[in-house]
Amino acid sequence: MASDGVSMNDSIVLMPWFLTAALLLGPLVLLQILPSRADDSAHRHR
Repeated sequence: MASDGVSMNDSIVLMPWFLTAALLLGPLVLLQILPSRADDSAHRHR
C-alpha cells in the first residue's frame, strides 16, 4: 500500500513537468519541422 501511495504521489508530481515540457518543446519542434518542409517543397518545385 505504501508503494502505491508513493507511485501516485510521483505521478502527480511528474505530470506538471510533462505538461510544461510539451508546451515548451511543442512549438520548438513545430518551428523546426515546418520550415524544413517548406524548404523541401520549394526545392522540389524548383
